[in-house]
Amino acid sequence: MKYPEKTAIGDAGEYFFAYQIASALGWPCRLFDIDIGIDAQVEILDKERTSTGKFVAFQVKTTIVEGNDACRYVLKKQLSYWRDLDLPVFVVLVDLSKKAMYFHRIKRHHSYHETDKGLIRIDFDTKKDRFNKKSGALIKAAADEAALVAIREYLRPVHEGIDSIK
Repeated sequence: MKYPEKTAIGDAGEYFFAYQIASALGWPCRLFDIDIGIDAQVEILDKERTSTGKFVAFQVKTTIVEGNDACRYVLKKQLSYWRDLDLPVFVVLVDLSKKAMYFHRIKRHHSYHETDKGLIRIDFDTKKDRFNKKSGALIKAAADEAALVAIREYLRPVHEGIDSIK
């Protein structure tokens, strides 16, 4: 049996990601065996290391090529899939040559660059988007924002009823 190099690189990137989340943030990271657009799910913990019940999804892209090409191309249907999820989604670029990773949060209403071939370009700022211990606040904020959106959507009929009574 063969273990293709591309598969080995992808697996290494996912394990590197999970290790960084668990070691730097101390949060549980679940890598998925079945990949249909999400590689991992991270559970957000509070300061007492208790689950908040909030989760964030991650798609990991891996490179071993040194250079400054901090972008990845994805299919339009992948972007649509991520935007339709109730969880916040981050695309993570793991650079194994630098032992670094960079985060890009998928935004529902952001205008992404589309190539002539119909691919979507996801850009990473190698300074601003680099993972560190402070990245936990960014991930937590995304989970909090998603929870707030869900609550507002749940309460929308109530607010509409109040407005109609007024």
